[in-house]
Amino acid sequence: MARGTVNPAVKRRKSLSRQAQCRLLVNEERKSGTRRSDLTSEISDLVRTHGITRDQARRLINRIGKNREKLNHAATVLKARF
Repeated sequence: MARGTVNPAVKRRKSLSRQAQCRLLVNEERKSGTRRSDLTSEISDLVRTHGITRDQARRLINRIGKNREKLNHAATVLKARF
């Protein structure tokens, strides 16, 4: 996708009501094979293990993915910075 362009799915999501956004998110998670409970447990594990905030853990997962080794390294570096 070209720089400066908005992903159509994101653009569509912004114009929807909160309830419709949640339904769309659930449908996208079903298609991608991820579950909200999986993400919640990943976030909780990072918070407990590394002492970072839930928001920091969520951002790391969104940026890096679910590779546990890379997540642990990034969380350690993030914690060392603060």
